[in-house]
Amino acid sequence: MKILGSIVSKRKIKDVVGFVEVVNDISKVSDPTKPILIVGLSEAKKLISDFSILEKSVGEDIFWTYGRTEKRDEHEFDLKKFYDYVLESAIKDIKYYYVNLLTIKLNSVKKLINILNNGDKKYIYISNNIFYVYYNNYILGVSLDITSWLNISKKKILSKLHSNPNNIISYSDSFLSYDIKRIINNKKYVTPYFMSIQSE
Repeated sequence: MKILGSIVSKRKIKDVVGFVEVVNDISKVSDPTKPILIVGLSEAKKLISDFSILEKSVGEDIFWTYGRTEKRDEHEFDLKKFYDYVLESAIKDIKYYYVNLLTIKLNSVKKLINILNNGDKKYIYISNNIFYVYYNNYILGVSLDITSWLNISKKKILSKLHSNPNNIISYSDSFLSYDIKRIINNKKYVTPYFMSIQSE
């Protein structure tokens, strides 16, 4: 899975969310451009210049928190907050568009068909009669229920989606951990993005 953020901790971190790595030294962070959380008061003092115990956010995308044995409640709260922040940072540039087949223009329909049929790899998640397509950093949502109004067979559309070997399709989000599901909550549309980073 692609790493979206890093935790620097000398001690083991319990229940780490899959898209975040844990390293014991800041030099081992695989991508320093992604958010970093430093765990432990002494480690934070050592690594952060102009350290202030009152400032948990240090510069852009760098944070610190107490170790679990130092202040457990604060540690767990800050971890949850960090996971949420990492996710929001990862998906903030992904544009979501709901494609309304009843009002869409003909040239846009052609573009949609070209996207679904082209040779580029696309990740598609189908849930509650909506399919979400992740492609070129945007996600399209298309309702299969509306197709009946247009006399287009839902089975035919699904068959067409499956006929392109470059379409990676999933009907389940079971590959997502409980924590990722909790974090994305009402943003089901980002599921195909997680399908894409799962394969990296």
